[in-house]
Amino acid sequence: MTDDFDAEDEQLSPEQLREIQLLLGIPTNEDAIITRYIEYVADDGLLPYKATIHYSETAGGKAGESLYSHILNGIFVLDALRHALALSDEETQVLFTAFTIHDINKMVEGQAKYKQIATRETVSTKIVEIKLDCFFPGYDAYLDDIIEMIKQHSAHLSESLATLDLRRSYKLGDRLKQLVFLMRAADGIDLSHSLDEPRHKANFLFQLNSTSDTQYDFFTHRVAEQRGSFTNIIHNAAIEELRERFGLAPLLLYPEGAAYLCPRGKQPAIDDAVIVAIAERVATTLNQMTGQGFREFIRPINMGITVDRKCLDLNLPFATIFDAICTIVQKRLIKADKLQRLGDDSIKRTHKLLEKRPAASTDHERQVTEGILALLAAGPVPQTQAGMRNGELIRSYYIFLIEHFAHAISAPWERIYTLLDIPADRRAVYNGFDARMDRAYALAVELTLSEQELIIRIKRDGAGLLADRQGADPRLPILVEYLRHVLTFSAQRRAAADFAAALPGYVRQQHKQCVQCNLSLPTQKWSSGNVRSDIKVQLFSNRLGGGPGEPVKRVCGICETQFLVEKLNYREIRNEQTIYLHLFPYSFHTAPFLNGMRTTIRRINRGDMLAGALRLNDVDRQMRAAAARTAVNLKATTRTKENKAQPYGMYLPRYSETLGSMMTFPINPPSDENDTQKFLFVLQHALLLQRHFGCKVLVSTSATPSLDKESFGDVYFDLTPLSARGLIRQNDYHEYQLNTRNPGSLRHLWSQIGWLLNVRAHVATRKNDAMAGLVMAMAEHPMQVFYAAEKLAEGKVREDKAGDAGWMLRSIADDVRALAMSIGGSEMDELDQQLQRLAEIAWKGGLRGQSLEKNSIMAPLDEVLRKLSVQSVELTPALLQSAAAIDLYEHVKRIRESSGQKFSPSRLQAASEEFVRVFFEDVFAGIYHGKVARLLSHEKILRSAFHLYIRRQIPRKVAPAADTEPIQSVDADRVPSDDLLFDDVGGE
Repeated sequence: MTDDFDAEDEQLSPEQLREIQLLLGIPTNEDAIITRYIEYVADDGLLPYKATIHYSETAGGKAGESLYSHILNGIFVLDALRHALALSDEETQVLFTAFTIHDINKMVEGQAKYKQIATRETVSTKIVEIKLDCFFPGYDAYLDDIIEMIKQHSAHLSESLATLDLRRSYKLGDRLKQLVFLMRAADGIDLSHSLDEPRHKANFLFQLNSTSDTQYDFFTHRVAEQRGSFTNIIHNAAIEELRERFGLAPLLLYPEGAAYLCPRGKQPAIDDAVIVAIAERVATTLNQMTGQGFREFIRPINMGITVDRKCLDLNLPFATIFDAICTIVQKRLIKADKLQRLGDDSIKRTHKLLEKRPAASTDHERQVTEGILALLAAGPVPQTQAGMRNGELIRSYYIFLIEHFAHAISAPWERIYTLLDIPADRRAVYNGFDARMDRAYALAVELTLSEQELIIRIKRDGAGLLADRQGADPRLPILVEYLRHVLTFSAQRRAAADFAAALPGYVRQQHKQCVQCNLSLPTQKWSSGNVRSDIKVQLFSNRLGGGPGEPVKRVCGICETQFLVEKLNYREIRNEQTIYLHLFPYSFHTAPFLNGMRTTIRRINRGDMLAGALRLNDVDRQMRAAAARTAVNLKATTRTKENKAQPYGMYLPRYSETLGSMMTFPINPPSDENDTQKFLFVLQHALLLQRHFGCKVLVSTSATPSLDKESFGDVYFDLTPLSARGLIRQNDYHEYQLNTRNPGSLRHLWSQIGWLLNVRAHVATRKNDAMAGLVMAMAEHPMQVFYAAEKLAEGKVREDKAGDAGWMLRSIADDVRALAMSIGGSEMDELDQQLQRLAEIAWKGGLRGQSLEKNSIMAPLDEVLRKLSVQSVELTPALLQSAAAIDLYEHVKRIRESSGQKFSPSRLQAASEEFVRVFFEDVFAGIYHGKVARLLSHEKILRSAFHLYIRRQIPRKVAPAADTEPIQSVDADRVPSDDLLFDDVGGE
């Protein structure tokens, strides 16, 4: 882990910081072959296949996993095998090239048979397209070998290794068969979705052992708990210890553990010494993290500057600790009014202490009292900034002594007096002041030492104290005990929980148990300074004492360590709501993939001293690409437009050793937005990162995942505000319906997002993003979307002072309708049919005024709604229906006659009657079951819906422009020609 701390910073340019690509970095120790593969293929030519998503018609398949991830997993597995099997560079390049395009049938359009696709022409085209020719410039000499290998890659294909004619002119000769076995092994292993899965691992070993003289088995380690970044540290420590001690290299990295290839019969013997060694590695990593971030544990509080014991546990030199205290003190500037207030408060406290003293009975006591009063009269606090700094430094050292050396130093102030050469007669005077609040400042008033000399003396004294204290890492025993409890290897089983033995201990420790977990470990008081501000203890627990006031909360050493890791690993913005994205592989990750991610993260962290969040660039364009099922190309920036640290977005881990097969990225949404906007900000990151990394994503408010990866589909939302429940209507989302190739809920969500983006592109303004309003409307009622879209269009026209809301609605009508239909259920389906019929009748029958203004084209609906609003016992629906048909006909007829337009009275009357009949019989009586109050309560949204439906009837005069531009059509300020208004009516 030293590379996180010791490497020289390589600053990125402002241009680089605005165009950061989240691709695999290339570790410095990688060899040339894998380096070229990452550079030309993984980070370039293969990227489009992130959008090719597998489906599976059987349980345990690759459903949801991208073709990109499948290929990359296989390549990195083969990279590990090539070293074990001593493949030559030529064999490795042929193998990598063939495996990359082995699923060529998924890379081309059409449904042709595999053998018809895997031709020389198609294979050569794909090799160039994916830039395998840059990775392997001499591929053409091995083209026959490559084609034969991809044809033979699956045991399910009609081709068989038994029919492979090695007498043909394959350059690899009889080695071809061995490489095919390796391809088959790599192709099937990512069907092994968990550490314990046996069948696909057994098949992998069969294929591997068929080509190797050395026979292999799997050896595994597992951590029984998931504590997020802390668990990743344990995994990485176990991997490094097994690598160095036994020569085992991890092949498959799961969130719960790792699988290693081990020569059969040579599985390592794991004893307690291995557990202790792994615990020591964990402790070293924690100390390195805390050592770099130790200043976070030296904090100014109301009662002075306090040093957390973690700084002592790290065996830090006292000079380092006190330098941090000096930095805090030197940054302070005490204003005159505060100096006056500090003096007044000191005088009040000291007088109260004097009142509690017995009356002076000796000359010495009287002299002491007089000395105190004289010092109060002169001023009990220094009146200069330098004097105040001296007082604060003395006070901080006193606090350090009483907090960490109370057992060894019974009289800390006497030690300080001696250290500073304070005369005996003045010591009694200073003792008259409050020990923690006022004494140091009173002493500083008369101190003759310079600030520099004071610091030198305190550092020398503190160094002597710590020299006697330093020893073994205090974390180590508890880490060893924890690892004995949760860390197992291969066939080992965890000991069953002994509840009978644990219960008495639980009862004896009433209200002293850890409030976060059930480990029977010693506990200490919960310290808010050791955890992120967004981590809270549960509101109620039977482990907390009852009664008035805030109960004392206690945590065990493991929970304290877990919270410490979370605090140190991610930058915190206080008083902000942090949401966590937990990314799980569909099957496993590989060591080269994680090393590449660590390299990228280290490069970003080192390259930007401001260490801002990563805010994604061109989010709309990337969301549109993902919604259209094309590859996303995520770029991000750590800077604002003013070149300051970006506070909002995704935070990267500060320490690479906290990255594991389960990756966690906190998201900090903009603070000035409402809950819906914040959630949409998180949603965008979750969906884009799911596509980009090809992982499952769990969205949660918890820094540790609440589910394992097999407990949910592709994306799981552990939180959704009520205002967004119209869009996110469930927790668990799947790319495909279970065990089918039918689109699932995640595909449906992407469709909805695509429609929302299309609408927003037309109606968003500088002041109103529009997306949140549309999503909130979806939560109210399906048809509320029509009303929201209509009002947004009108608002844009008002703000821009240009355009026409009606024609804007025509441009977005199809997308708004699709949104409403996507959430409306059967009632919306029926209402959609009837509104479509009504709009067709109204448009084709000419039931409108002289223009295409809203009040003109809404005439038929306004008429029926007016009639229904006066329904009574006397005015029955049948009577109102008849009256509405007559009045609608007369209204439109008058407009036609007054404007001199030709029309067919009989057809106009028929259209009026049909419109009114459909509304009364199919909408009012059918969908609303004749309930006037319910229908009229929907009047507002019905009007908006009908407005969009009838706009959809208006023919487009000009094809749509780009999807971000309003569609141009007929000029709404002009009355359309008779051909447009009455093209199917004609004269009588």
